Amino acid sequence: MAMFANEPGGAEPVASTPLGVGPSALRIIANRLGAASNATRAQRPDVLVTDGDLPSALTARLQRVPSVALGHGLVFAHCRRVPDAPRGPWLREAAKARLASVGASRVVAVNFAPCVPRDPRTTVVARPTLRANLGVRASDIGDDAPIVCYFRDDNGDAVLRWLVELGFRPLVFTNRKVDIPGAVVVRKDSDRFAQELLRARAVVSSAGSQLISECQALGIPQFALYAPGDDEQLLNVAMLRHFGLGDGAPLDAANRGMLRAFLEQPQPATSDRPAPAVDAVTAVCDAVADLCT
Repeated sequence: MAMFANEPGGAEPVASTPLGVGPSALRIIANRLGAASNATRAQRPDVLVTDGDLPSALTARLQRVPSVALGHGLVFAHCRRVPDAPRGPWLREAAKARLASVGASRVVAVNFAPCVPRDPRTTVVARPTLRANLGVRASDIGDDAPIVCYFRDDNGDAVLRWLVELGFRPLVFTNRKVDIPGAVVVRKDSDRFAQELLRARAVVSSAGSQLISECQALGIPQFALYAPGDDEQLLNVAMLRHFGLGDGAPLDAANRGMLRAFLEQPQPATSDRPAPAVDAVTAVCDAVADLCT
């Protein structure tokens, strides 16, 4: 989406339309570009903030309106490649991110890892702003605390079985039936998930950036997994491992021994975990203020 800001405390959201592949995508882009262009002329904003919406970013450039691009994927286009991250996936994600930030005056690359901007004058790496329902993690986490599990594509059954076989009690958030004795199933619920995170011994999950960020902020050990062909989650795991923030593996190469080794090893203290210094909201506000001066 894009946000047009022209008065303190005022903003009008413009919803984005997900794009597919083919002729329909071109029509959608054309329609969205027209809508963004009309809204920009009507609002006459001082700054346009967009979270990866190509028509809005392109409109800002064509109408010479300063813009701030915000998003996780922007690290791939605007930061130096992490040494342990595979070059091919990094370049593919970078190509997509460059389109989403075309012509941006400032870039806020949101990530859990302290990646290095290619141009510190225009790009800042910021940590995600946490959900309001996340509190303070309990200080007395015991060995009997649950292993919280969430798999975006409901493809973690083998992992759940391994956890049970290792003597752990996986608490899996899903809306489908899971027939694995020993695994506790909880329907997806944001508040309940936040509550369980605060008392989790560890998290075993898919490698989404937001959940990784929450685990880092709360000091929760995490083993992250990704499906073959998922470039973004592969790179998330590469960064997780490079900076010593956790561990992970592709789903088709993971095994019970990996999980045992991870769950038995000491974890770094929260204060020892490297992280971007500024949060995303502050970074965006700073960028807007800079462009308005």
